[in-house]
Amino acid sequence: MKRNKVSVGGIFAVCLFLLGTVFTGCGKEVRAPKSEKDAEPHTVYAVIFKSLSDPFTETARRGVEEEAVRLGITVDIFYANDAADIHGQLQILKDCIEKGYKAIGIAPLTTDDDLSEGLSVTEKKGIYTVLFGDTVNLSTIQEASGVFAAVTVNAEQLGAQGANYIVSKLTKGGAVAVLSESLTEEKLKQGAENAVRGATGVRLIDTKTVSAEGNALKSRAEQLISKNADLKAFYCCNDKTALEVCRAVQNVGKSEEVLIVGTGGTEAARKSIENGVLTATIAVDFAEIGARTLREMYSAVQSGAVAEPTAAPEIIFVDSYILEKGNP
Repeated sequence: MKRNKVSVGGIFAVCLFLLGTVFTGCGKEVRAPKSEKDAEPHTVYAVIFKSLSDPFTETARRGVEEEAVRLGITVDIFYANDAADIHGQLQILKDCIEKGYKAIGIAPLTTDDDLSEGLSVTEKKGIYTVLFGDTVNLSTIQEASGVFAAVTVNAEQLGAQGANYIVSKLTKGGAVAVLSESLTEEKLKQGAENAVRGATGVRLIDTKTVSAEGNALKSRAEQLISKNADLKAFYCCNDKTALEVCRAVQNVGKSEEVLIVGTGGTEAARKSIENGVLTATIAVDFAEIGARTLREMYSAVQSGAVAEPTAAPEIIFVDSYILEKGNP
């Protein structure tokens, strides 16, 4: 489903009564002992998350829950079983369609997650479908059928923000390495690399995507340090990579000399920053992503927004911010 570029945001309820229903997902109880099959038929909003093991699911869910209370509406919540459960997530979407929800939010498991089989049905049935999270594929969503809107982050800007932060700290210059562990982080990597290339007084060390298996990341970071005497900073496309690089830098005794910046704002990264190990992380407000997703769904249902088959879905970018010690 696609729509004209007319914003339907900004319609808010003033009801303040507490949310009186259950949030459930893929057989997992969240607040009350009710399975997904028991979702109340009058509920018109459903949100499908990645698995509970995803580092941002809990934060995004909290955003949805708090926004539901603020709007005074009922939401049913579901989860994929694990990070590879693409078929299972698609089946949850199909089940939600059958249950008659008027609006469905879904966080794709990967940027290559093919939900077209379910999305084509939501378009035919007039269901407002909002994709959200850091795995929304902006390259394919413009032509996707059945997508009403998407709430995500601008990966290239995110990477550039991390690199620019590093450049601002390297007042005496030096070399910067950008590390990623999968092709899904390519836009982040490009944004960071372009920012370093465009800066004066620093040089970019060309790097390839590094496997996250075993000690590959740690070994690669150690190699880069040993071969580049002027290496002063790492920008990492996720916090897990950044924490691995921290181990490598500590291992070669360069903790006081090399800056390490991650991406995401995970709890592990926050603790590392507090302990003075990780320099910073470019944090994404996943609670706001969850909240904004529900607001888009709510506004569409309340306004009865008309979808135009030839119009591209609205893309809504949520801001990121620098999380460093003393600036939580």
